[in-house]
Amino acid sequence: MGNLALELKEKEKQFTDPVKRLIKKHLLESRLSGMDLSDSGYKHFQSIMLKLDQHRGNYKAKLMEVTSRFSLDLQFNDVRNFPRELLKLLASDPSNASKGPWTLTLDPHIYHNFLKYCDNRLSRWNAYYAYNVRASSVSGQEMNNSIEIEEIRYQRL
Repeated sequence: MGNLALELKEKEKQFTDPVKRLIKKHLLESRLSGMDLSDSGYKHFQSIMLKLDQHRGNYKAKLMEVTSRFSLDLQFNDVRNFPRELLKLLASDPSNASKGPWTLTLDPHIYHNFLKYCDNRLSRWNAYYAYNVRASSVSGQEMNNSIEIEEIRYQRL
């Protein structure tokens, strides 16, 4: 811990409770960001944080790629009870949303509303399954996030 942090710790009794909580919070944040480590320890901490950022970025990129690849063509029976706004999101021509064709994507605002309004159990299951196996071994080896998850877990230990 730095000299300023030690001084604050020593003078803690003279502060009010809210100020004490604030000081405690900031001391914890500085400790968690590696401020109390030696130079070599801080360099090691920084290298771990860089690896974590890289793996998190890879994870998000794969997830976004697989999400953007999915589409499911819907039939009138799938969308007959949908609100007009949702039909506009699904329609290839939003100005003529009631005519179709309609395409489901896994964008969260579309996917969640689809599950909410779709009466077709099989279509709901297909969408649910596709959403929940994104970037898994089902998506193929190049888009599989299992290794990224294990690397993130390993780096966090």
